[in-house]
Amino acid sequence: MIEKNGIVTFECDKDKDGNEIGNSSQRNNELVWPSETAKPKAQYRTSWKNMCNVTSYVMGLEYSGFIFPSGKYKQPEDNLGYHILTSPTVLAEFKKRQPAMYNLFIKSLEGGCNKAELDVMYFPTELHDYLSMGANEWIGTKATRFSQNINFKKALWRYMVEDNLPMVISTNFGGFGHIVCVTGVQYNKAEWEKGVEFRKENLEELPEITPVSIIIDDPWGKYNPKTNKYDAPNGGNDLIIPWERVVASVKPYNSDKVKWAHTFSHAAATV
Repeated sequence: MIEKNGIVTFECDKDKDGNEIGNSSQRNNELVWPSETAKPKAQYRTSWKNMCNVTSYVMGLEYSGFIFPSGKYKQPEDNLGYHILTSPTVLAEFKKRQPAMYNLFIKSLEGGCNKAELDVMYFPTELHDYLSMGANEWIGTKATRFSQNINFKKALWRYMVEDNLPMVISTNFGGFGHIVCVTGVQYNKAEWEKGVEFRKENLEELPEITPVSIIIDDPWGKYNPKTNKYDAPNGGNDLIIPWERVVASVKPYNSDKVKWAHTFSHAAATV
């Protein structure tokens, strides 16, 4: 916790000495799936341009203390993406839960979708349930969970203030569907103190305190919350997003309370 000029800040992407753990950009990702050699007629391919999902997830896992399994690629986000796209377990669950969408996914790999079908076709890396499922399988434990109905104010207090853990959220930053990693939260000191007092008196309930802002690591680049545009392809580390932009641009949009979020557990208990 850092208190400065009446603002209290919590960040989870620092080590015990206060040093930055890391920040990942999707722009240097190497995965292209399916390859043009394997599926020359494929109408859609996973590449760096649409890998904000697994890149943000790798940041979340790293900030939670997980060690990544090795794979065919140098970067863990490429290995995670490849795992989700090729996992028999993930694909079987995709087919079972959403057979129509799964069939469009398979059809697109052979070049058979029309435009209307492509508009509603998604790869499993782009569907939140399979992103979480695939990450848990890849890392070898129940590291994450996804909720479409999380009280975001309470979740920020629990994961940022008390547990020192990240979250991954779905946004329309830049005017397109995008996923980023939440690494911190800021409160007015007086409001934070109210939350502390509430917690002392209500051990079974989390305070619902409105933050001033959240802090994110954005794999696409330097997002400007005032313009809802990107100022640069780099510089996505520790971006401060005012609460008003969070309300407007994090799914579900314009909700002051409920949001979609992927939450994480610690890799191991530490002293």
